[in-house]
Amino acid sequence: MEGRFGRLLNWIVLIGGVAAILYPAIIDPHLSTTQILISLFEWQWSLGFAMRWLCVALIIGSIYILVTNKIYRNIPISVIWTKLIVHFDTVDGSRVRIAREQALRANQPNVTAYFMTARPTTQTGRMPEDGISGNVFCGDTDYNDRLDLHGDERRGFEIIHLFGQSLPYAWYMPLIPIWLLNRDPQRLFWFLKNKVVVRRISTTYEDEHNIPRPSMSFSATIYPQHNFEISMRCPAGHLLTNIQAMRIKNNGIVDVRARQQTDGTFVLFIDRLQNETLRVTWVGPTAE
Repeated sequence: MEGRFGRLLNWIVLIGGVAAILYPAIIDPHLSTTQILISLFEWQWSLGFAMRWLCVALIIGSIYILVTNKIYRNIPISVIWTKLIVHFDTVDGSRVRIAREQALRANQPNVTAYFMTARPTTQTGRMPEDGISGNVFCGDTDYNDRLDLHGDERRGFEIIHLFGQSLPYAWYMPLIPIWLLNRDPQRLFWFLKNKVVVRRISTTYEDEHNIPRPSMSFSATIYPQHNFEISMRCPAGHLLTNIQAMRIKNNGIVDVRARQQTDGTFVLFIDRLQNETLRVTWVGPTAE
């Protein structure tokens, strides 16, 4: 439940539930709070026992709702999963295309856009503006979305993906754990799948990765990137070698292992990326 009225109602339910459980100790001086708590685990077929456990359920539910609302108060969007596919369009790496697909959940009403940055990191690298494209969809909803780009091909771009309308929102969506939503939205229950939006965006880099030791970095700040997967695909007959991936968390670094699939694609997976940078370096592509 959202808004001041929702928070007030949750507090009323929480306080009322605690009072209902402890009420017998207030009116009976021979009954202690400890005895009441112990009685919750002494099974008996009675209306009083059932009502006490109903109060416990209401207390747990109220606490969960209040804590969840506090967590998402300043996080309008949750990224349920992200799949990045790095396509090496040329053998020497002079043209690399990154296709990103994300499942988004609105934690608040009136979420109308998504912000990200994409920049070259070398002196020779550039991002053609016409190589940036994106779309968003949710079930049968037709989004009149567009990209608002700020920057240039040398310095990179701030990308604001305007959805054209608010993302679908329901008060119960922030209460659902991310792991329950981590699947193809079409496989979710009907009251969930029409509240999960899939966003796609593609960016192209030229003369950015055709250097002796190329790299790319992906950063996450306050927004956690859940279930973050990167697939690196080379042209047929070529492979990347000496792949190294690391999670940079302030002054600490944690290595990430990349697994190679049968088709030569390298895949990295991180269950939660937040307040850190994932950096990937490699050599190649080279002929098999």
